[in-house]
Amino acid sequence: MLLPADERQLVVELVDRWSLLLLASDVLDDAGQPQVAPEPAAVVTTALPGRPSALQPDPVPRSFTFWRPTWGVNTFPKGEAAVDRVSDQLTAEAATAAGVDPAQLLRHDRTPVITYRRSGWIEPEASLHVGALGGMAAPANRWPEELVTVHRQIQRALAKAGERIGSEHFTSNRYEPRTYALPHAMAWIADGGRVHPWDA
Repeated sequence: MLLPADERQLVVELVDRWSLLLLASDVLDDAGQPQVAPEPAAVVTTALPGRPSALQPDPVPRSFTFWRPTWGVNTFPKGEAAVDRVSDQLTAEAATAAGVDPAQLLRHDRTPVITYRRSGWIEPEASLHVGALGGMAAPANRWPEELVTVHRQIQRALAKAGERIGSEHFTSNRYEPRTYALPHAMAWIADGGRVHPWDA
């Protein structure tokens, strides 16, 4: 679990230590390349997202996407399963509705990426759901070896830098995952913050 101050440190480390680029958008530029955030740490808002609403756009980012130029863009072949075809259709419809050419999208199922889904408020200032480190939207056994290695290294670094959250801080005792909090998040928990153990 990370609060915005922890997230800024994470972003700096991913850029400096793992040579990742923070993407500003999933829409590619005119040359077909990802748009990179010029000041990565500045992208991290001081507020965390709240509950999602189907009627309103998110006022703050819910996730961050990181990429290396050597990983390429949309280089993985399209899946042939029915679920892949449905995903393609829904993605194309959503892009068109937003006024974006579907061909100009960086596809997370076809591009190696590291993602971080942010913690978010379940009850404002009272309870947060945990965040999650992720990767490309494809089965992990299809990830390229370099992506697997980087993902594992970041996971280990986060666990080493954090403190395990005790079950007494969870909002439910029905599920008690191994969850770590970085320093600012741990201070919030110590002050009475409650942790929703699911990542959504």
